[in-house]
Formats: sequence, structure tokens, C-alpha cells
Amino acid sequence: MGLWPLAVLLCAGLLLYAGLKQGGGLGGGGPEGEYLEIQEAANLSWLLADMADTAFGAAEPVSEASAAGFGAADPASDEADPDFGAADTSSGPADAEADISSGMEGASSGRKRTEAVEQLFTAESAAEGEGMLTFGLWEEITGLFPEYQAVLPEGYRKKDKVLLADWYAYFDGARAVYDREGRIQDLALVPLGCGAAARDPEGRPLEERELAAGGQTYLFMTDRVRDCLFRPVTAVARDGVLYAVRSVDGQESRLSNVWLMEVDGEQLRVFDQDYEIAVPAPDNRAAKLGAVREQVGDLSFVDGSLSQVHLKTEKVSGKLLKVRDGGAEIEGEGFWPFADDVKLYRLHGKLKTYAISDLRIGYDFADFVVEDGRIQAALAVKEETMENIRVLVKTSNYGSAWHESVELLADCDLRIQSGAAGAERETILPAGEKLVIDRESELFQGGKVCIEPSALTGRISLLRVERSQGIPSYRGRLELELQEDGIVVVNEVLLEEYLYAVVPSEMPSSYPLEALKAQAVCARTYAYAKMLHAGLPAYGAHVDDSAGFQVYNNVKENVETTKAVKETKGKLLYYGEELADAFYYSTSCGYGTNTAIWSGSDPARFPYLAAKAVNVAGVTDSQGDAVDAGVNEADIPAAQTMTAEESFASFIKNTRASDWEKEEPWYRWTYRVEALDSAHLYENVKSRYAASPNSVCVRKKDGSFGGFEGPEKEKLDGEGLGRITNLYISARNQGGVAAELVIEGENGAVLVKSEHNIRYVLSDGSSQVIRQDGSTYQAGNMLPSAFLAIDLTMEEGFVAGYTLTGGGFGHGVGLSQNGARSMAQSGCDSRTILEFFYEGSDVKGAYTASPGQD
Repeated sequence: MGLWPLAVLLCAGLLLYAGLKQGGGLGGGGPEGEYLEIQEAANLSWLLADMADTAFGAAEPVSEASAAGFGAADPASDEADPDFGAADTSSGPADAEADISSGMEGASSGRKRTEAVEQLFTAESAAEGEGMLTFGLWEEITGLFPEYQAVLPEGYRKKDKVLLADWYAYFDGARAVYDREGRIQDLALVPLGCGAAARDPEGRPLEERELAAGGQTYLFMTDRVRDCLFRPVTAVARDGVLYAVRSVDGQESRLSNVWLMEVDGEQLRVFDQDYEIAVPAPDNRAAKLGAVREQVGDLSFVDGSLSQVHLKTEKVSGKLLKVRDGGAEIEGEGFWPFADDVKLYRLHGKLKTYAISDLRIGYDFADFVVEDGRIQAALAVKEETMENIRVLVKTSNYGSAWHESVELLADCDLRIQSGAAGAERETILPAGEKLVIDRESELFQGGKVCIEPSALTGRISLLRVERSQGIPSYRGRLELELQEDGIVVVNEVLLEEYLYAVVPSEMPSSYPLEALKAQAVCARTYAYAKMLHAGLPAYGAHVDDSAGFQVYNNVKENVETTKAVKETKGKLLYYGEELADAFYYSTSCGYGTNTAIWSGSDPARFPYLAAKAVNVAGVTDSQGDAVDAGVNEADIPAAQTMTAEESFASFIKNTRASDWEKEEPWYRWTYRVEALDSAHLYENVKSRYAASPNSVCVRKKDGSFGGFEGPEKEKLDGEGLGRITNLYISARNQGGVAAELVIEGENGAVLVKSEHNIRYVLSDGSSQVIRQDGSTYQAGNMLPSAFLAIDLTMEEGFVAGYTLTGGGFGHGVGLSQNGARSMAQSGCDSRTILEFFYEGSDVKGAYTASPGQD
């Protein structure tokens, strides 16, 4: 009797084992751990199938939005989620299958693998694994990817659930085969809010399937995202779409230096990286933790719940003097370094995030939130009209920012302020007396020295600085600071008075008044943009006085140019609600180009800087009459046609009577290199590589051009280009400006990109430019423009020399100054001129009661 129960148990065990072996398990067996949800298995399988079809030459991939079938309805619709493996499994197989098929509608691409994936994931497969991927289904998935010879792990039976770790070992191997371009990424992020709980930088509530994280919006295909809010995760993504949560990387997270917008009983609203996020905080939890509206603070989370609020309320304020060495120098407060996670917020107008470059040098528009000796946040609390510009004054010939000594002479008494904060002292220097300040001057013992005329119209001359006009004198005040390399001089002056000394330095005062007024608006717009985003923050300056920004005080003020500035007082050039980039240059060849000439610039962002014919066709004067009714716009080839080599060569080797600048000496020019020096040419190439590495390429063994490195470059560096076999423009931007230059030699070939570099490389440093009026110009190391065609002189199959036929002077973007002169001479006013060169732009006032309006 005692053995009978044991026999029964043994028989039952054998029957159970046989059943498991034949049927693949009865559930509850197999490896234990974290399993892969079937929704994510479907998403990732579809992703692999899409990449496989693309990699192996199948049809074009479908869009990311159409891939939303696996566990997500169209995010722009109100349809219910099909929800593979969701917690609610009460509906029958037929209902589940209907949901699944509706989600897949639109995902079908007519391609073999993606369709096969869709057919694998049915309501039955979702129910079989209780919402998890089963081993049997995994085996079927692997059959769709024969190029990846996967060996699945042992220890599984058909109905066993697949461990997350085992799946991703397979997935990573497969993506290495099918994702050749690395489009699939593992992204570390902290999901902050989805759907209506988050608003994007435009104030738009996110769609149901959209997620805010790290200052970006993602579309998500996996419902696990909703369970991971405020937790650090790694997600599998492609092109901004999240397909799966690969891992939860911890239970704690923190948002640093966020702006607390509002605190109420159920939630805390915060602003971070231009997104507004609603943080759940029921039962007045945020207030109990110390949250206060309109403050900066750190938020800590545990298991996705708000656990701590740390406010940062200490602030310092004052005039921002400099942004340097990873921090800010504030008048009366000294230097404060920025925290690693510093945030800048604009509190006036529409709430938005600022960049450090948005801080207004020379103004006290912001409070700085400090803690632990560092600036945690900056709060821009106001934005008033800025009337003063700060100009770094360079030494003679613009050679350096540092002066060995400074010698001053004024036409009125000077107030000299020196000494540390709280111990300032002021002395008076009588009019006509010289003041010499060198490195050893006791005035520097308290730091900066400020020198200001007693009269508003007073001028200060810098006797040891020379400009074209001789000794320059300056309006406004001078600030002197002793630095390690010498004395830095900054001139703080009214913007309008600054322009009095800029416009005559940038355009001859003999030009018509309307052309000068157009130049004044451009110069003011450029300067104001630098006041908004300082060009030299480490010096506490917006600009310097050289051609690196705008030439200032090189030519004496003139009654005509001053009149142009006064008649356009405060006028700025806008495109829509934003300041325009008011680029200008000397002379066109009959065409201007767009910003594609500058590496990394997208012309679509600057529609007002369009390539165009600089021609009378279609232009009316200030009275509304056609300047030349005999010229038909349809007869003038568009700038786009000049990208063709033959079209541009034909144009540049001739003249066009209707071009605005046809009489200008620079309208056409030639440059002849009689004897080509290939060694000098290659030295020019290497010099441009040193200045701009991405602008020079070398021909590789397969004939393509790649990075200027490797054995091909080593050969050229050792042997040089050798005799030159060819030299040609391989690409042109709109308007005909050269964009790519190919130089082929016995030992290799190089490709030079951008108009600036081409102008440099083709100049031999000694040949002269001959303008169309016969006058000559010494080009030095830079040709007048890259609107040029090349004709070669060949000897025994090698290039002996070349002749450039070119036109214009300058880069060709924006306003042509000589074109503006011709337009003004033909009766066009300054607004017409500006609207011609900056299409769609508008002139608005900066100093009016309603900023941005006349």
C-alpha cells in the first residue's frame, strides 16, 4: 500500500513530461526573469523587417507614422490603441484580432518581410503568451531573417515566455546585419510627459502618442513608456520614434534648475528645455515638499513619483560685464562660474529657454540664481531697448586686441574712475592734457579704469592708434582693463553715434543719400544683432572695430553719412518677427547668391537672402514707375540656371547691358597666372585645410573624394601634387559662384569647397587683377570673388597656367553696395533697395513705444 501513491505520482510525472515535450509546455515553466512584451516584440520585428527590406534592395521603406500598427493607432487620430498584450484581456480573440488589424492598417507596404511580420502577430499569439513573446513565435520570427544566422538559446519550450536579455542578444546581432547605416539607436532618456500632460515649445499640447524627453518630442509605439515617466530608461529608437523600452536604468531621477510655473493641489507645472510639463502631485504634495511658484529648483523622483523639491532662491543682480571662462562677470558682484546644468529663462513675453549667448552684455536685464558659488540659472526679467553698443578698439592696422600703453587727449574735461567696488575714486583731467596709461599704471590697482567726457558731445582721441583718417577720436566712454597680454580698450557709445563712424567706413559718402540710408539700416541691423548676441563676450564687447565685424572709425564722420543715419534712426531690417541677417558686399557680377556658400548654412532658413539677378528687370522707382520698361524679366535667366558650367561661363565672359553694375570697374575682371607653381598651389590647399578641415578632401583609390587624410594625403605631403593635369570648377551654387574646385596632379587630386577657400587657393599671391576699365589691383592672397570661370593653358598635357574671367567683389550674399548706388541713381529709395536685395523683408523701428513697429 505504501508504494501505490509513489507509482501513481511517477506515472503522472511521465505523462506530464511527455505532454510538455510534445506540446511545448503548460505555462509556468522555462527560464525565469523579465520577459519581452509582445507589443514590443512586434514593434522591433517590424523595425528589423523594414531595415532588412531596405538593406537588401527591396521597395522603399514606409514612413515612421505608418509603422504605428504594432500597439499604437495613428497618433493624429482618436482611434483606440490596438494594444498588443495589454492588461485587459477580457475581450475574445475575434475582438482582439479586429483591434490588431485596425492598428496594422496603413503599415502594409507590399513588401515580403513586413507583411510576414504582420501576419505573425495575431490575437491568438498575443493571448498564447499572456501578453508576452513566446519561444515558438520567436522561432518563426527568426525564419524571416535568414541573412542573420542566429542560434537561439537552449532551455526554452514552444510556449515559454522569452527573456528580455535573450531577445536583445538576438536583436543586436540582427540589427548589425540589417541596419548598415546605424539608424536604429539605443537612447538614454527620462520620459517626462506624454499627451496633454506636456506642451512643446510652440505651446501645443502633445498628441496621445507623443512624448517629451530631453527637450525633444518623440513618437512612441510602446505603451511601456507611460509606465516609465520620470524614470531613466534606454529606449530603442529610429528617426525620432521609440519602438521599445529596452531597460529601466534606475528608480531615481532628477530635474535640475527647472522653472516652477505653478503649484496646485494635484500637480506641479514646470518649464524645462522649452517644454511645459505637468508633474502629478496629488494631495497637495508639491506644496508640502516646499514648492513655490515662479522659483528655480531641483525636483527629485523615486519610482516615478515626486519625492523632493529643492528651491534655489539666492540671487545676485547687476550689469553683465563679460561672459568668459565658463562664467559671468557681474558689476559689483565679481565673477561667478556657471554650473554644469545652468539654465537660462526668459520671463518677459513668452516663456522660453535662453542660451548663454542670449545674455545681454553691458545691461542689467537678468537676475542670476546662485548656489554653492555657481550660477544655477539666469532669469531675464525684462527686455528694454538697447541704445549703447560696446566696441573693442584694436591697435594700429587692427593688429591686436591688446595695447602696450594708451595715450589719451580730449577736447573737454575727462572724468577718470578707478578703484575696486565700494572704494571707487574719481579724478578730473583738464581738457587738452594728455594722459598716458601703461601696464604699470596705479590706476589699474583697483581693476578697470573708466574714462568719460564731461560733455555729452566730447571726444577722446587715442594718440597711439592710427587709422586711415589718422588719429581717431571716440564718442562715448572708454573702459580700460589690464589683462595678461596687455591693455584692452572698449568704447561704449550710443548705437546711433557708432553708426556715424561705421557708415562712412563701409560706403563712400559720395554715394547717393538713398543708398547711404540703405547701408545705414543694414549696418544698424548687423550691430543690433550683435548687441543681442555679443560677438566678443569674453572681452565684454559686442563687436570690434575691424572688418571682422564692421569697420568703425577708420574714415572720419561725414555730413552725408551722418544724415543717412539720422534719417533712418532706429530702423532695423526684419523678416517676419525676427531680425534679418543683413549681409552686404561691394559689387555683383550681375547675380547674387544665397547662404549655401557658407558651410552648414541652410538657405531655406534665409528666404530673404535669395540668389537672384542684380538687374533692372521688373524694378520700379520711388514713384512706382519702371526703371527700364524695355527690359523683360522673362528674358533674364534665373539665378538657378547659373549652376550649369556652360551657362555661367557664357554669362561671365560677356556683359549684360541691363545689369545694375555694368559700368562698375569690378563688374568684370581677369586674373592671369602665367606660370603655375604646383608647390605653392598645394601649400594654399594645406593652409585652407588647417583653417577649415572639412573644406578639403582627397581623392581615394575608388575615385571618390573623402577626408583629407590617409595614405593619399601622406603621398601628397611627401611628393606634392606633381605637375597639374587638370584644374576645374566641379560645382556651382545658385548665381554661378564656385562651390567646389578640383585640382588633379600626377600624384593625386584634391577637392576644395566653399567660395572663400577657392578664392584663396587660386590666388598665387603675385599676379594682378585687371578690372574691366583697365585698372589693376594687387589681389594678395585672396581673389575678389568666386564668380569666375577657368581657362587653362596646357603644355605637353600639363597645366602651365590659367586665366580666370570673373566678376564682382565680395561673397555675393545680400546687398550689393554698388548695386544700391546704381538703384539710387535711378530714382529708387532706400526701402525699394532693401526690399530688392532682401526679398520679403520689412523695415521696423527699434526705439518706438511698440518695439518692432514704425
